[in-house]
Amino acid sequence: MSGIAEAKKLQELAEKGDVLAQTLLGALWAKGIGGKQDLQQAVKWYRMAAAKGDVVAQYNLGLMFQCGEGVLQNFNEAIHWYRLAAEKGFTTAQSKLGNIFFMGTGVEQDYSEAAKWYLLAAEDDDVKAQCRLGLIYLNGFGVEKNLPEAAKWFKRAALLANSTAQFQLASMYAKGYALEKNLAEAIKWFRQAAEKGNADAQHSLGMIFSQGEGVLQDFKEAVRWFRLAADQGHASAQFHLGSLSAKGNGVTKDEIQAHAWFNLAAVQDFKMGEISAANCREKLAQNMTHIQIELAHSLARQLQTMIEQKGKPKASE
Repeated sequence: MSGIAEAKKLQELAEKGDVLAQTLLGALWAKGIGGKQDLQQAVKWYRMAAAKGDVVAQYNLGLMFQCGEGVLQNFNEAIHWYRLAAEKGFTTAQSKLGNIFFMGTGVEQDYSEAAKWYLLAAEDDDVKAQCRLGLIYLNGFGVEKNLPEAAKWFKRAALLANSTAQFQLASMYAKGYALEKNLAEAIKWFRQAAEKGNADAQHSLGMIFSQGEGVLQDFKEAVRWFRLAADQGHASAQFHLGSLSAKGNGVTKDEIQAHAWFNLAAVQDFKMGEISAANCREKLAQNMTHIQIELAHSLARQLQTMIEQKGKPKASE
């Protein structure tokens, strides 16, 4: 049967009141499968199915109201339809409600309400909900601060390969927060997150290897991880890369490279206690020629262009 014939059959069933057909027809119109996209037709069929209790249609209708596709954007309507699907146990809708209240998207921010919906989704193994729930308990957002509970949800999400959760779990092992301090476990989870491109985890590994904490001090390895994070715009990694370049630790001593990295960190107003990237840049410049400084500024511009092309720091999912 051709795509056109299938769409026609679906239309016939939908017009007879078949709920599944109405939902599928809404999806066809929304995505323009087999023909022209028509978001208003999508809304029409989703609304019919949603009114009869179809959770997929309710969720999709909520999404269209949230995004203003085929209808005027209306967050109250979006929440209404998401809530109907969420109350029937539709995990994606539960997670979506959690996101809306966590971020305060179109509504007043409400961490307590976010935690309620995230918990339902997290228990059904929604990995992003698990990670957000961990952050809520870690920081005491809308709930009583509970580090063991935060660790529990971070671990569940980490085991499902969420890099933000892996980073947070690693940090808790490194600091001994609610978990027995275990640098080997911390490094394991930092590495897993770093290999997925998590800039915070890459920076943490750079710090571990530069300080020799739990591992043999290895400046070359530190430079490798700092560079990966710095290339994503991580200010602290840029600062430490500047420091290592200035001293010739792990790389050939290079004042031009050091000045460029200090410059990029300074643009982000990076400070480490009383030490600022701007001051380090200016101190370094005192022993550089005018040509060297011009070359450093040119290199900084090149690096910044590369960073912008790669996008913002990948510190979460």
